[in-house]
Amino acid sequence: MKALTGESQLDLKVVNSMLLKHRAKLEGATATMEEAKARIDEEEKSRKANEIRVDELLSWAGRFDEASYEAKHLVISQLVDRIEVKPNYEVSIHFRITAEQFLGKPVAASA
Repeated sequence: MKALTGESQLDLKVVNSMLLKHRAKLEGATATMEEAKARIDEEEKSRKANEIRVDELLSWAGRFDEASYEAKHLVISQLVDRIEVKPNYEVSIHFRITAEQFLGKPVAASA
């Protein structure tokens, strides 16, 4: 307090060491903030892409609902390989394509 009122001299070594310590903390906090901003931006892009996919799927669902019986049959025959009905009404549907292929995501090459 005396240093602030001019009654005592402030040791510059102490001030410099405090300044360096706080500057390092500030740089660390700034880097953390930038990383968080980058993650937020990436998540926002992902959210927007997912919204577009959902809208597209809903559009396809609407078109399917409005299609004729023959058109529905054709679409299902292209997507579904087989349907198995087991005891106790357990149903297994085997598709011709994967979800990744259907959604247009790149599929990892098998080795």
